[in-house]
Amino acid sequence: MIATSPNKKTALVLTAAFQPLGFFNARSTIRNMIVGGVKAVDADGNIYGWEDWLARPDMPEDIPSLRSAKMEFPVPTIVVIPGFFGSFKNQRRTQTRTSTLKQIYNLYGGVCQYCKREIKYSAATKDHAMPRSKGGVNYDSNIVLACKKCNNKKAAKFPYFSIDGEEVRPKILNDVEFTLLADKIPVREEWKAFLGK
Repeated sequence: MIATSPNKKTALVLTAAFQPLGFFNARSTIRNMIVGGVKAVDADGNIYGWEDWLARPDMPEDIPSLRSAKMEFPVPTIVVIPGFFGSFKNQRRTQTRTSTLKQIYNLYGGVCQYCKREIKYSAATKDHAMPRSKGGVNYDSNIVLACKKCNNKKAAKFPYFSIDGEEVRPKILNDVEFTLLADKIPVREEWKAFLGK
């Protein structure tokens, strides 16, 4: 087992229909396992309650763990919420999500969407693809990463084209995809079947 931070996002959360819903950090995963709010799912699709999870003899070596002074607790990397089927709104793109500059920077890999150059975080800005003066919204469905020079040059022009001659359009992602990219969560092998990767 590999010791992890309690606040690190380590578990993919699934609905009862095994659709991705989001992520839990290690502390939330353990707490929800203990109270029965979620159950662990292994790479083979077997489902475990808290006691059965702890007693599992074949715990993977690369599984994250939380440690107390006297014990080490394995943290499941996939959990399912029994009985929660939900509305599956997470499978559609979220039009009303606001994002920080750091999230947008991570989402676009630090590359200005206009000049296509890699930029330092200190030179990065969020730019509205459809300018606010023309009715553009302040949600990530209308935000791209731009260097300060390109942002000033673009001003309120729409549509605006990159150096490659392509119209610049924001990335439209569902909530799970957005979280993976924006928070730089490394995709674990066992998640791929649920994320369609």
